[in-house]
Amino acid sequence: MRPSILETIIGPHNVAQLRIQLLSERFEIAGFLGKTLLCGKDVPGNFLDNRAAHVLKPLTGGDRLSAEQKNVKHRFEVIGDFAVIITTNTRLHVRLDSDTEAWRRRMLIVDFTQPPTAKPIPNFARELVRTEGPGILNWCIEGAMNLLEELRVHGRIQLTETQKHRIDGLLCESDSVRHFVTKRVAQDPPGDVTVSELLTAYNLFCDSQGWQPVPVRQFEILVCDHMVSLHHAHKRTDIRRNDKNQRGYAHVVLRDGNYVADSFEPDQPELVPF
Repeated sequence: MRPSILETIIGPHNVAQLRIQLLSERFEIAGFLGKTLLCGKDVPGNFLDNRAAHVLKPLTGGDRLSAEQKNVKHRFEVIGDFAVIITTNTRLHVRLDSDTEAWRRRMLIVDFTQPPTAKPIPNFARELVRTEGPGILNWCIEGAMNLLEELRVHGRIQLTETQKHRIDGLLCESDSVRHFVTKRVAQDPPGDVTVSELLTAYNLFCDSQGWQPVPVRQFEILVCDHMVSLHHAHKRTDIRRNDKNQRGYAHVVLRDGNYVADSFEPDQPELVPF
């Protein structure tokens, strides 16, 4: 369902635009006062890979936040019980900040894989509301009743195995460098590996999983942290290759290069409600 249809059903006055890069700015959260739904529409792949993305967690976790409006002396209190919908036509990456479980609890990924129709209907969302508005509203009410009952019985939304795999795939891809270092690098006292060799192996690893690798500079920064934390290997400049010193790591080796996709199969997310 298009976000514009949901906005019409919920009421445009109850919806605010989610500008995630501004969530840590002084006055941004004040714009959510009186709203129930935050929407990010047709966002780029790095939308959630932002320094301010962590603010989404309290906004959807029931926490109290302080909000400030321009030209108003006192602060307002905002309760983070917002629903969030993000739509995208690309693969999302999330800035996890070592809090994977918090993101996993908040995500539900809905894929839209149907090909576009040969003859699109102009203003289709508006036409649907005009002709099928009561049915859409009844469908939303029925879904809300089912959700409330599911929360009453289980305490959380119950996901199918396919839905869990989609979320795991997105989160693992967002943490692809750490997964690569965990699965494809092993401690070995006489061994060593160069940064260039790690990068080549990482790109092959991502390709085997159907993931989009991070940029080279970001890989070099992240792999340095993970090599230390996972294998106690610090970057050095005396790894010998072709009678020359290169940047790399000692006392580790690359595992075999037979890259096979892991049990999860990440799908391309299209709609991510929190």
